[in-house]
Amino acid sequence: MERQENLHAGHRQRMKRRFLELGERGMDDHQLLELLLFYAIPRQDTNLLAHQLISRFGSLSGVLSASPNELRQVKGIGDSAVVLLELVPQLARRCWQRENEAEAIVRNEQEAAEYLRPYFFGVRREQVYLLSVDRKGKVLGCDFLGEGGDSAVGLDTRLLTETALRHRATWVVLAHSHPSGLAMPSQADIATTRSCRSILRALEIDLRDHLIFADDDYVSMRESGLMI
Repeated sequence: MERQENLHAGHRQRMKRRFLELGERGMDDHQLLELLLFYAIPRQDTNLLAHQLISRFGSLSGVLSASPNELRQVKGIGDSAVVLLELVPQLARRCWQRENEAEAIVRNEQEAAEYLRPYFFGVRREQVYLLSVDRKGKVLGCDFLGEGGDSAVGLDTRLLTETALRHRATWVVLAHSHPSGLAMPSQADIATTRSCRSILRALEIDLRDHLIFADDDYVSMRESGLMI
């Protein structure tokens, strides 16, 4: 037993050294996940568990996007591992958001989409953000407007207008996520967008686009001809 524990400890030390020497590019997805799980599961062999997780959820990204309930269904995953696997994408999203906020310039809808993309990394519930921009393209704010369940969110138009007015925005972009994995706008999305655009137009604020994100994909309602 003692020899087995020494071999186990030696393997973990080798994995840590390999990561420090080579970084993430020197390791496969399952090895990175195995290494991460060291810090939540001190004695169990996490190599097999990493393979099982990736097989179950399809990819490393799928593991980090899985819900706590889904993760708990995998034998060997306890609360400590769930917290760690939930924490990683949320920390990454927070870091990307903070970096984006530093004197960012957005000149068009495509740049707005790239700015907004990190806000939806690993998000499993439908969330809505409003990007406010001035006449010169400076980002004035990217505000969270609400969160729904698995498939729908109610947009508070009063909060929308108050947010745009508070920033004194010249133009804005709405963005929300579709946890279903399909970025195509629904009829409700189209109706809500046209209503919001009419309300903001009365305040001399241009709703430039409404972007719908799903996984690594997004759809622009302007480019799809749905803003009319």
